[in-house]
Amino acid sequence: MSGEDEEIFREGLGYYAAAELKPAAIDLINKYSGNKLWVGCDCQPSKAISPRLWPVAKKGFRRNLNSKHTQHSTECEFNQDAVPAKRVRASFQRKTRSEGILKFRLATGFTEKKQDDLPPPSNKINRSTYRPGLARLLCELLTDAGVQEINPQDHFPGKARYDTMINDIMLAAANFEIAENRYLCDWIAVGLDGLPGLKRRIAAEQPENWAGMRPHGILICNIAEAGDKELMFDSVELDPLPVLGRIAVFGERNAKDRAPYLAICLVAKDDYTSSYPEVLRAYVHPCLNWSKWTLVDSKLERETVNRAQRCRFGLSKNKNISVKITKPLFDCNYRDPSEYEPVCIPDFLVELLGEKKIPTVVVETMGYTDLRYRNRKKRMREYFERIDVRGSGVNASMVYHDPTAFPDDESAHVGFYEELFKCLVELSIGG
Repeated sequence: MSGEDEEIFREGLGYYAAAELKPAAIDLINKYSGNKLWVGCDCQPSKAISPRLWPVAKKGFRRNLNSKHTQHSTECEFNQDAVPAKRVRASFQRKTRSEGILKFRLATGFTEKKQDDLPPPSNKINRSTYRPGLARLLCELLTDAGVQEINPQDHFPGKARYDTMINDIMLAAANFEIAENRYLCDWIAVGLDGLPGLKRRIAAEQPENWAGMRPHGILICNIAEAGDKELMFDSVELDPLPVLGRIAVFGERNAKDRAPYLAICLVAKDDYTSSYPEVLRAYVHPCLNWSKWTLVDSKLERETVNRAQRCRFGLSKNKNISVKITKPLFDCNYRDPSEYEPVCIPDFLVELLGEKKIPTVVVETMGYTDLRYRNRKKRMREYFERIDVRGSGVNASMVYHDPTAFPDDESAHVGFYEELFKCLVELSIGG
């Protein structure tokens, strides 16, 4: 299949298929379907036999779901149909509030089997899979608490900064309802020390006082590693925390150097006969450091933050320029919600502060070298450029932190610093 045909195929029938482009893709399928040909997908380059797509005239394609054959990766554009993809996108958009209150229902009654926290296809979570309820709650809470905004003081972590962050999280939790007239601020343990008390309070509650739901609460804490059925801590004095159900992890589950993580856990009795609450399930996501819980995607993103912070200090000292750095967690796609377009969550947003409506700077961390990853980033550029946080009416500027473009990591970090510095200075003059 030629490169041009591949683009038509992806844009018309892939994960983010556009309705207006589907006819051209169907015409292409009709051309291939009569020749008894199949399409080999490049989403599993390490496999001897690639995943296959079988053209179906006038319809599109079918996947080979036989377990004996290579399956598409969870990130692949052809892993799901476009219609389910709409539901996936919705899980990456902010929930609607009712009079300023966000309602989450993550636990059921003891007689019900189905949980509201819908499982993704696997325990590996990324932006091509459904964001589970615990993850959505964590992302909403941290965003409301301002944790995803990276402040100058965060470059120098300490207990005072940590205590301020915890207080901000508790204040934000007052606007989250987890059951009828039950608010998260009363049923959350922030840090492992608060778990015993949370369990005691849950154990003393009855379902009839929770509108038929099982009494439950939320634990948020740092961890060092996630196992299949337990969470481990960075201290030999702390025993692993057992988890009865699923532990979902963002990104590569067994990748090295991803700690520290932030874990959010659902705490409740397993069934009505249980004597004491346990951790029923958990969601785990890498965070910036032990005292600043900004969620990040990788170790390299931590270095991106480090260099962006240094750039901020340089701009403030030498140019009297102030900036805001944010790690967004929700869809920033500026579009008609009915359109089939991808989830648009840039790695970082940098804004020049002041009265002028200056264009946004989008920072992307290029963490992988494989062609599919880079092509996906390339296709996302047009969506990133639409982001205009301050209403300037001008496309966002793009700055990449890409170690592969330099002979060594230190050169890459310096190059990123210099490009970001230059971009922000030029915007401040031209804005």
